[in-house]
This record gives sequence, C-alpha cells and structure tokens, in this order.
Amino acid sequence: MMNRLRKRPWQLLLAMISTALVLATVICLIRVVVIARRTDAPKATAVLQQAAQGLDQIVIDAELDAQNRCMKVSQTMTLTSRVAQSRDEVVFRTWPNAFQKPDTSPVAGDESICPDGFSAGSLVVSSVSLERNGQVHSISHRYLDEAKTVLSLPLDTPWQPEETLQVTLQYTVYFPHIQYRFGWWEDTFMAGHAFATPALWQDGAYRTDAWLPIGDPLSGECANYQLHLTVPKGYACAGTGSMTGLTQSDDGRMQYTLEAPAVREMGLVISPILRKEARIVDGVLLQAYAPKVTDANRLLKVAEDALSCFSAAYGPYPYGTFTVCAAPMGVSGAEYPGMVMMADSLLSGDAKTLEYAVVHETAHQWWYALVGSDSSTYPWMDEALCEFSLLEYVGATYGKVAREELRQSRVESSMRVTVAGQATPGAPLDYFETNTDYMVLVYGRATSMLCAMDDWTGGKLHDALRQYTQNYAFAIATREDFTRLVNETTGLDMEPLMIDYLDTYLIN
Repeated sequence: MMNRLRKRPWQLLLAMISTALVLATVICLIRVVVIARRTDAPKATAVLQQAAQGLDQIVIDAELDAQNRCMKVSQTMTLTSRVAQSRDEVVFRTWPNAFQKPDTSPVAGDESICPDGFSAGSLVVSSVSLERNGQVHSISHRYLDEAKTVLSLPLDTPWQPEETLQVTLQYTVYFPHIQYRFGWWEDTFMAGHAFATPALWQDGAYRTDAWLPIGDPLSGECANYQLHLTVPKGYACAGTGSMTGLTQSDDGRMQYTLEAPAVREMGLVISPILRKEARIVDGVLLQAYAPKVTDANRLLKVAEDALSCFSAAYGPYPYGTFTVCAAPMGVSGAEYPGMVMMADSLLSGDAKTLEYAVVHETAHQWWYALVGSDSSTYPWMDEALCEFSLLEYVGATYGKVAREELRQSRVESSMRVTVAGQATPGAPLDYFETNTDYMVLVYGRATSMLCAMDDWTGGKLHDALRQYTQNYAFAIATREDFTRLVNETTGLDMEPLMIDYLDTYLIN
C-alpha cells in the first residue's frame, strides 16, 4: 500500500507548484489586509455625517503620469440645484488654466515661485457628458473668461430648482514647473486647485473672479468628494480626506482612495521622497509628511498642539483626518480642507517661524474650511482670523507675555507702516497693488481690529468666535453675518469700530 501511494516525480512537481501558488495567494491576501489596516481612519463624527447629508457628490478617478508631468482625470459630479432661479448653464472653475499664459498666471514673474522662469500649466477638457432624466448625451462647452478658468456647459433646457444633474468631465491636467501649491518640482507634484470645482452661485449669478497674484482663489460650497488616485511605483500621496483604500497593481503602481465629506475642494501632494508619521489624538488621525522622519515628527507635534488649542477655543475639529505636508513651495504655506502644505524650506530655518506658519495654516481649518467666507471680497475674514488665532495659540502655549510681545511685533507694528496704495484692510483683493500692502493691511491692521474687539470684551472674543463657528459651520458667512453675530454675542455695537479699522484709509 505504501508503494502505491508514493507520488511520481511529475506529480511531486505539480504538488510543489500548487503549494507555491497557494502560499503566494495567501501572502497577497495578507498584504492587502495589512495595507487596509494601515489605512484605517477614524469614522466621520455625527456632526460631519449630518453636514454631508444632501450635499453634491463628486467622484474623481485620476492617474498621475510623472514622466509627462500630467494627470489624466475622469470626474463625475451629481449636482442638485438649491437656488430659486432656473439656470441656462452649469459652470465650473478650472483653475489650472490660469497658468497657461504669463498675463493670466498668478505667479508669473515671481522668482521665489518661478526660479526657472515662466512655465505653463493647464486643464484640457477632452469630453463632457450630461445625464438628465435617465438619458446620457455629450454636450458642448465654452469658456467665459480669457484665462479659461470659467467653464460653462450650456443647457438645452433650463436647470430647474431641486433638479439633479450628473455631469462627467474627462480632462488632462498639465503641471507647471514651479514651486507652488499647483506645480511640480524635483518629482514632487503639488495638486492644489487641480480639479474642476462647481462655481459659486451668488446673488443670482455665477462668480467668475480671476485667480489674482495677491490672495487665494475663491472657493465654493461644501460637497462630498471621493478620489481614486493612481500613482507610479514608489510615490506617496498626502491630501484632503481620510484614506479608505490602498491597493497595489502588479507593476507596483498604487491606488489611493480618499473620502472627503463636506469639503470645499481637495489639495494633494504626490512625491517619492515623503516620509510619514502619524498618531490618533482625540479621535482625529494626525498625519505629517516630510523628506525626513525627524521633520515629519516636528510638523506633527505643532499640528497636534494647534489643533488641540483651536478645538478648545472654537469648537471641535470637524474632520476625521488632518494632514500636514512639506512641499517645495516659494510661499510659506497653503490651506485646504483637512490638510495644509508647508514650504519645505521652513524646515531648515528658524523654529518659531516654522511653528507660527503651521499654526496659522492650521487655523484655516476653522476660518475657510469649516466657516467659509468670500476670500475675494473679504480676504480679512479668514486671514485676519487666522492671525488672531495664532495669538490665542501663543497665549495658551507660552503665556500672556509672549502673546503680547507677538501682538506688538507682528500685528500692531502694521499700524505704523506707510501704505502707498488706496486700499484699506476691508478692501477686495483687486484693490491691493502689492503683496506687501496686502500683508500689512489684511494680516496686520485687520488683526489689530480683532485685538481691539478682544480688549473691549475683556478677552472674550474667542467666545463670540466659538458661536460664529457653530452658526456658520459648513456654510459661507458674510461680513454682515460676522458683525451681527459679534454684536449679539457681546452685547456691544462693534460696527463703528469695524468701519474705523476696515474701511478708513490710514495716513501715517
């Protein structure tokens, strides 16, 4: 019997191959499970889940072509009209097109951002389809501005209130060779404002503001984003949202799935040199990326302290994940919902400069991401609030003396600087002639106004800001909204003080 059961050589070989295949399959399954566990993120809070209810859905499939410095994108948006008027078109912002020409680029001529000179970027649409009443058909598109950042899709019949449309855009994003929130440098890709976003509808019309050399481009309403991003072998991705999936193809390419409910837009950094450090604090997954692990830990520590301070002062951080990523940029930082980009040059500079830059950008998670504002018309409503929040952080972390010293050197000193132009701290972006004037007036004098409010209320302005956060979370607040809420919360009439600081031209 034993001789009969002995296997022949070819049978032994077949058995060995079968065993190897089974082991390989098991190893692959284990690897997928391990990857999935590594990407586990805290679940969305009840507040975030409620905020996400009924919002537009934006699903993006993107693949980075690092060799050709571009990204292929298929983007499907399920959009419901929530305004009383019917509309003859659907409009999107295609911000990368601002970089096509020097006369429309917000950074052309800036040597700190474009050290190698002008480099073009763009978003080239290849096809547009519309699903309406169960029927799908291709439609035409046109641009409403010279820079081609306002993409219009004319409709055969008007888009009615409460009607839902599904729009799919196929396009390619080409990155400019610059050190900026949108661009590439030394194999690192900054994909801020890289995707098409629904244009903001306000006062019976779509907003068509340009991306100006001063300030930030206008953001819009919150929507629920889902991103499926494929990157080359060896590349890591840091971005808006929580990672809910990570798979690897046979050729080593990685596909990230990011879920970002109730955000205004997405920011991404994609690079082969990023190292990650992470920890969960108070239910929030904090992540920091930098070329060196030691630097990632430095960023992580500041982000944790800032997030803790602002959550206590203004209300809980709204998202499940917060990411800080160092990137080659000629500006100190750039904010996006759930993530910020920080200039990697700050890592080798003064420690306080790095700390204060990270804290300022972190404050944008409340003033811009959570409470939206019109950054083109009222730039002070996010930037000055972030500077005031920095003072609050310094006071909570280092004490009242340190807070007052920073206030005098960083804020009140702006009251003694001569500004050549005719802009005031409350002016729209297109009023500012130089970036220096913008910094002095918006970051300095408008913050001085908030400090004066705080002095008047006996150091209780953060109580009013906490109520402001609760009232306008995931919405867009106006200057009138801010004034009314502060008056109601403090019981004081702040409007004369605000007019004095924001609308009066100061002659030194």
